Amino acid sequence: MQGEDPFTADPRDARTWISVYNQLIGFKHRLLKQVHDELERMPSHLRPVVREDLTIIQEQLDRYETRLEFWYARHVTLEGVMVDDETRVVTHRGATAKLTRREFQLFEAFLADPEHYVLPRQLVVRAWGDTALTDEELRTYIGSLRRKLAEIQLGRIINRRGRGYILLFGPQPNRP
Repeated sequence: MQGEDPFTADPRDARTWISVYNQLIGFKHRLLKQVHDELERMPSHLRPVVREDLTIIQEQLDRYETRLEFWYARHVTLEGVMVDDETRVVTHRGATAKLTRREFQLFEAFLADPEHYVLPRQLVVRAWGDTALTDEELRTYIGSLRRKLAEIQLGRIINRRGRGYILLFGPQPNRP
């Protein structure tokens, strides 16, 4: 895409492209669903043309998903983070943290849309797909993940009323 620099050394660029591709993918999914829903109601002579368009849209969606995966990996690299999916060990600039299964799933949910607020219910669904978890349980896992990320100096998780939670990367703010 125009302006995209895969060799950037700035993690903010990677976060921007993650956001761009997430939005494009969301749009393409909605468009595909809408056209699929309307396809059977269309006159039969239009269906072959629309099916060709659906193929083109699906190919674009596939390319966007490939680029999104690239930017996820690039972002993690630029932030100096190594993530071992098997052992759930996160390494940041030589320091490591072993995450529980739930903490790891929560961390991955934050990485899926870095530096964007996520409402608590959306975060629960994104991380665990389990809407039965309470807000109190979410807060418990957030607190535990916060401590472990602070130990390896990998960003901070902030909560803002009405906006949700966000994982911010970069230097920790000075505290008096």
